[in-house]
Amino acid sequence: MGSSLLFTRRDSLQPKQLVTVPPIDLNYQLQMDAGAAAQFEALGKFSKHVSNYAIFQTTNKERIKNYRIRQGSFNVNVVSEFNHNATLVFYYPTITKNGVPLMDTMIFTAPGTISKVITLDGYDVDLSDGGISYNVIPYLFEINLVRKSFKAGINQ
Repeated sequence: MGSSLLFTRRDSLQPKQLVTVPPIDLNYQLQMDAGAAAQFEALGKFSKHVSNYAIFQTTNKERIKNYRIRQGSFNVNVVSEFNHNATLVFYYPTITKNGVPLMDTMIFTAPGTISKVITLDGYDVDLSDGGISYNVIPYLFEINLVRKSFKAGINQ
């Protein structure tokens, strides 16, 4: 039988009991199919919603349901080869502070790379996906791509 850890808001961990969480990589590569490319050509805009899970890796197969982040951050890097502007909305429904889920928006002016640090100090992380799992972080993001210098009726 594997070991199981459960940290809740009521836990009072001594500093020597704090755990360093390794980086969790979330990578997504956006590609447009022929229909989406035609829509983008005609309307000058394209939206994509993505929903997935990040796996919280543990060393000894611990099943962690939740924890509080004393100090930490997400380092978000967006690289685009699209020559168009975008708005990116990141939503983490199970990473909360005072009951409010973490959400962040980035405005991207193409082409190039943008980076942002999202501070997570004091956030609670529910790794149970609402009590049905463990060691997972559900996330959603939305990409709204807008053609640079779009004018209706003119192909650019």
